[in-house]
Amino acid sequence: MLGYVFCMASQLSAHAETRCNAHHRLVRVPLLEPAAISCPQIGSAACAAIVEHGEHDRACYAKEPTSTLCAHVPEDGLIPMCADVGGSREALLVQRAAVISLLTEEEWRRMAGRDATPAIRRLNVVALSWLLPIKPPAEGLPMHLAPSADNLGNLVWRYATQRLVDESSTVLISSKAEISWIEGGGRPRATALIHPEANLLMPQQFANSGILAHTRTVLAWVRRLDLPTTLVGIGFQIPFDQNALTGIEHSRNELQLSAVKPESITTRHVRLHDDQLALMWAVGNRSRGVLNTVVRGLTTQRVLAQNGVLGTVPIGCPSLMLNPDTACGKTIGAGWQRLMQQPLERTTARLALLLPNRWSDAICEMLFSIFQQYPHSFFVLQQAGDRQIITRAQQKYRLPRVDPARVRYYYDLEVWRRALQGVDLVVGARIHGAMMGLFAGVPSAVIATDHRILELCHVMHVPHVISVKRWLRPASSSWGEALPLPSRAIQSFDVRGFVAHVAPQFDSAAFDRNRAATASAYVRILESLGVAPNPLLSRIASVARR
Repeated sequence: MLGYVFCMASQLSAHAETRCNAHHRLVRVPLLEPAAISCPQIGSAACAAIVEHGEHDRACYAKEPTSTLCAHVPEDGLIPMCADVGGSREALLVQRAAVISLLTEEEWRRMAGRDATPAIRRLNVVALSWLLPIKPPAEGLPMHLAPSADNLGNLVWRYATQRLVDESSTVLISSKAEISWIEGGGRPRATALIHPEANLLMPQQFANSGILAHTRTVLAWVRRLDLPTTLVGIGFQIPFDQNALTGIEHSRNELQLSAVKPESITTRHVRLHDDQLALMWAVGNRSRGVLNTVVRGLTTQRVLAQNGVLGTVPIGCPSLMLNPDTACGKTIGAGWQRLMQQPLERTTARLALLLPNRWSDAICEMLFSIFQQYPHSFFVLQQAGDRQIITRAQQKYRLPRVDPARVRYYYDLEVWRRALQGVDLVVGARIHGAMMGLFAGVPSAVIATDHRILELCHVMHVPHVISVKRWLRPASSSWGEALPLPSRAIQSFDVRGFVAHVAPQFDSAAFDRNRAATASAYVRILESLGVAPNPLLSRIASVARR
């Protein structure tokens, strides 16, 4: 398919008036603050003033140069545009979808004439599901109003997926918006479909109406767009304690369970719902000579293979690619070495704590013990239910009032990353909270509470444990000094012993090699779809070829 260039038009026709106004449709606007931009006439209609992304019924504009060419189309139909004029990058005006058309380069040349040739830049249009806005909302939103408020961890893998592509040559539009455009009579614009997904797969007896409705929606998108497609990060979801009901086989014994690895799990009795299999086959049939289905790990790969879906790529979550440093493993490894050599000081150490998505006696006792031992530690919430866990813990362990300043949440990933750059350790039961720690370049460890987290940790080389009971001690038996706990109802947690156990799991060189191999896999998939990979992704992948 041809690349597209954007132009503004009230109507596309061969009338002389349309031709004579063609040069006005590519409006050359320097990359300035929105308030400094004046807005000329476009065709026969005056456009609205350019304002920041997110305002409805007006034009929008991306202030950051790095985001200018990543033209996100929100649900209200506003379309940012861009071009290179005389070799320099410039932003273009935007208007509502009703007065916007996409032309092929040949159509634009024929319509605008030779004088417009320098203003043409070929931009690949890619449909991306769960498209995030160019600029996150301002700080200060209540948690329930934040993007992905049901689970802020979803922002991590969605953001990471967007970061896989080259913003300087790719226009991202939402899958839903593209389908609405086509069904409204517009010509198809996208040349490929990227669909990030999470823990959608599960045994058919657990596939409830909501899961199946979502599965069918995604399947309909894939079939309706019928483009070269990649499915990124899909995983199999099942807790450890449901193995007898699902066909997953592993030991239920605590000591043996702590040694469970994805390759030791038997999946021969797991059966997926027909609709979920139909989705996987629909995606696989839209590859372009390269395996195009990225799964979260070996457990998901085995479940799918057992159900007849072969040829998946088990490389985890795209959030592994967020850190641009090709040798970030060395930085993180140095952090683990410091923790081994210099135990955390209770008066100065900073730990970011990640609560489980549902109450767990052992994990909650561990995290709240750390919270009490280290006064500069803080919780990073990912969903509203985390506050209920805090309330329950206060009652169960007779804790004093929790300082609100030590309970935080983030919906701007750059703010989240900067907040974690100052901590000594990120630890808890949320995989994407831990991946943000790796994005920030700090040691991160996970308590795996289900097969999904276990396989992600395993394939991405993230230090992890399944059980934490071995490091919990009765509050009366400390290992050095009396713990400053307000109540003996809560046990103390041996942070030093925990660190000594998980730190050796992190092999800096192996981590960086795995990241490079993973980046190479993403590059191959994107290039097979005709999508330019992010240069940072290509740079990480280049390490694998050295």
